[in-house]
Amino acid sequence: MTKRFTPVLFIALSNVIVFATINGFQLATHQPISYVNKWIMYGADYQDFYQASIRILNGESPYLVSRYVTPPLFALVNVPLSMPGFKTAWFVFSSLIPLTILFSYLLIYRALKDSDVQYDDWVLLSGLLVLLFSYPVYFLLERGNIDGIVLLCMCAGLALIPKKLWLGSLLLAAAILFKLYPLLLLVSLFFSRRWKPFFWTCAWMLLLVLFTVPYWDDYFASSFHRAHYFRLDENGSLVNTIMIVIVFVRLVILGDTGNMFDEYSSLYAAVLYGLLVVMMFYADYKLSYQSTQKEKLADMLLYFPFMVAIPQLVYHYEFVVLIPLLPVLNFIWKDTLSRQKRYCLAVVAIGISLSQLQAIALYLMTGNMLAHYIPGFGLMVAILGISAYKFLQLRDALSQAS
Repeated sequence: MTKRFTPVLFIALSNVIVFATINGFQLATHQPISYVNKWIMYGADYQDFYQASIRILNGESPYLVSRYVTPPLFALVNVPLSMPGFKTAWFVFSSLIPLTILFSYLLIYRALKDSDVQYDDWVLLSGLLVLLFSYPVYFLLERGNIDGIVLLCMCAGLALIPKKLWLGSLLLAAAILFKLYPLLLLVSLFFSRRWKPFFWTCAWMLLLVLFTVPYWDDYFASSFHRAHYFRLDENGSLVNTIMIVIVFVRLVILGDTGNMFDEYSSLYAAVLYGLLVVMMFYADYKLSYQSTQKEKLADMLLYFPFMVAIPQLVYHYEFVVLIPLLPVLNFIWKDTLSRQKRYCLAVVAIGISLSQLQAIALYLMTGNMLAHYIPGFGLMVAILGISAYKFLQLRDALSQAS
């Protein structure tokens, strides 16, 4: 790839080409194609957030709503929006979903943009194309979950920390307490020895937890029940992907799927995830004093795929958090970058591209169940590529130090 034809452009073009191929197939065969699974009702997830807010408004626990399993903060924040009724609340919230993803992308794009590089505009166009043709974006619009809000809080918080520490830390704390997976960013702040944003975020988290303290016992109880829920389609977790890979390998090599693969897939995923995350934290620790503000921001965003790889059930709509990685890839992709590191970033680009492909439409077009697992496989590929890149970065730093 040349400097102009970066991984970012590859991601955009691959998603557009797949989308065009699916539409061409539909025109040729007249076979009905759906881009998401229809489920219960449009905005079914937001219905749970809405009902949880109504419970709080009535002085009750939000966890009386059986499917409300996120921390209590968003149900409380959502109370004013729930007052006019569900139709109005859903109209406003659903309108915000694409805007939150778009603004998240623009924030990172502007924060990492080089003012003297004219063709960085291709990065902006590529991001818009990915957003327009992304299966996780469509899925999130269908279900109405809060991952777009969480993404905006994370991106805005990370971008604002160098300029307005108190506000950036507040947004990061809110993201963590909306959905717990951004907690990985707080751990990264600790290992990279960025003490001011770390302690500011901890302070805001403590304040927000105290603000919602009556509901936390019910939250942990509801989370325990959800831990037993597992499904194959729409699930992009590392556990699910490794399980499918094991099944496929056994089928090809031994001719059978075996009967123990799902017993060990959780263990394999935990070991792999633990080793890779520990290596990422160690790289943060060793490289913390060698980074500029832009490099620190890019390093933080490299954790985004790791955040949505666990637990056992991770819905594909959470993969919208990978979209702001496009400006990060463009920022890292430099003429001075070694060939090995470029290969790693190319792998990351392939993974992100696969994570955004129209899995449901591909399944309806091909009839092959493996299409359901493409986004999760893409997430795993992106994680492996990022880990390899960080390993090479750490190796170079240690060799220079010695």
